[in-house]
Order: sequence, then structure tokens, then C-alpha cells
Amino acid sequence: MELQLQKPEIDFDSIKARVESFLVENSNQYLLASNELIALKRHRNAIVAHFAEMKSAAHTAWKTIVAREKSFTDKIDFFESLLKRKMIEFQSEQERQRREQQARLQAEADAKAAAERKRLERNAKDNAKRGNELNAEMYREAAANVSAPIVAVASTVPKAAGISAKKVLKAKITNMSAFIQAAAANQNLAQFVSVDCVGMVRQGWRECPGMEFYEEEILSARAS
Repeated sequence: MELQLQKPEIDFDSIKARVESFLVENSNQYLLASNELIALKRHRNAIVAHFAEMKSAAHTAWKTIVAREKSFTDKIDFFESLLKRKMIEFQSEQERQRREQQARLQAEADAKAAAERKRLERNAKDNAKRGNELNAEMYREAAANVSAPIVAVASTVPKAAGISAKKVLKAKITNMSAFIQAAAANQNLAQFVSVDCVGMVRQGWRECPGMEFYEEEILSARAS
């Protein structure tokens, strides 16, 4: 039978009209509402039972399909992870070589600039000794303006269509005590502290500085 044709034999319109018209303003009406609440619970249980067999069959089929799918996708995921690791290792090695080359070329440029600066400074001193202050000042100014160019070595990792790489910053707590102390001293950091209040109540906590423990009325119905 088509799923859309599956419908429990319950008069929902009648229930809706009855519940919407209910008044709970005295004890008798409260008891009547209680009876209706229990009846609603029975209807709900009947609906769950009505679809139980279909859900079970569908869930079993879904689990079988998902497990079968996973048996294949896990293999591809492993192959993908293996290949990614090799590519990242290549990228890291190429980046290491690029940084080394850039540092070496920058050092050479710095040394060349320093040598030129010294040459100009020597010329300035020689001209000053000979009394040619105009030339001496010219050489001093030229020496002050000597600077090494900023060396930038381009990456040798090729750009591959459909492939992108980025660095993702992550964090993990290595010392919970230190983190809690830091959060206590910084309100901006405190917002990242998550507290399992339900778990604390279940474990018997009833008092804790900075927390309020309170009772909340919850009404429940049980169909006999």
C-alpha cells in the first residue's frame, strides 16, 4: 500500500474540535481534561503501533543499504586519505625548499646591499678627507638609501584544477584547570565554556557557586 494512503483510524478533526473547546477552570473540568489527555496518549500509542512494522522494515532495509554503501565508501575514503597525505607531504617538502631558497637569496641580497653601502661610505670618507664635502654628502646620502630588495620565491607546487588547499587553525584543551581560570578572568573567553547542567543534576549536584538549581513542573500522561 502507498505510504500516503496509510492513515490510522482516528477522527483527528473531532479530537481537534474537542481539545480547542476545552475549558479548564474548575476541578471537574481538570479531571475531564486529564481523561482527555490520557485518551490522546492512547491515540498516540496507536499511531506509533500502526507504523511500527513499516518503520522496522524500512529501518532494517536502510541499515542494510547504508552498511553496504559504507563498505565501499570506506575504501574510497582510505584511498583518498592516503593520496592526500602523500600530496601534503610533497607540498610541505616543496614549501621547505622554497623557504630555504628564499632565505638564501635574501641573505645574498642583504650582503650585496651591505657591501654597496660600505663602498659608498668609504667614498664619502675619502672625499671628506680630501675636503670635497659636496661629493662626501652625496655618497653619504646614497649609502643611506641603499637597501636590499625583498626576495620572494614563488611556490613550485602546481595548480591542479578542482584541487584546493588551505590551512585550518584548530585548538584543543591541554590543561582544563588553566583554561577554567582563564575563563573566570575573561568574560569573552567564558562564553566558550559549556556546562552540562542536566548531567550535574543527574549526578546529584544541588549547589554550585554561580548556578541556580530549580524545579520545573512537567505534566505527563500514561495510557493504561
